[in-house]
Amino acid sequence: MDKNKFYIGLIVFIVVFGGVIAIKSFSTKSALTVIGPDQTLPETVAPIVEEQPSETTNPTVSAHPLLNTTWVWQKTTYLNGTETIAPAGKFVITFKDDMTLSSTTDCNGIFSKFIVDDEILSIGPIASTKMACAGETLETLYTQELGRTASHVIKGKELRLILLKDAGVMVFNEAL
Repeated sequence: MDKNKFYIGLIVFIVVFGGVIAIKSFSTKSALTVIGPDQTLPETVAPIVEEQPSETTNPTVSAHPLLNTTWVWQKTTYLNGTETIAPAGKFVITFKDDMTLSSTTDCNGIFSKFIVDDEILSIGPIASTKMACAGETLETLYTQELGRTASHVIKGKELRLILLKDAGVMVFNEAL
């Protein structure tokens, strides 16, 4: 039987007989139960209630300690023991509760979306303003490292971004 004819016939039946449809889901299959107008839903069938989208952010996510925080990059320590020291106060990053971040660098500004789930942190894609930079800059390195972030740890006033494959750790201090 053609699916459309079946559904049209079902709708006509419901309208003519005043029935109400309750849908009960069984993994990938659905069962239909027709209930008369003077009957109530069986206890095993829950009425369908549509959730209205909230204007506020998800309370679980908004309670995450990384959100609405600002940090200053101090250094990156690499697996081979070398370090890149950040110029004082130039690289400042803010994680917002709308799941976006913005950062100043030693030349341009960058911005991105991020996903955080417990310790897992994914940043990207990253975009930046395109001002010409005078002299040497750590902006490209900083941006690449942010894009390779796999997870994070906050201990007191310090944020550590752990890079993919344990390649290194970006260390930030809480901005005052």
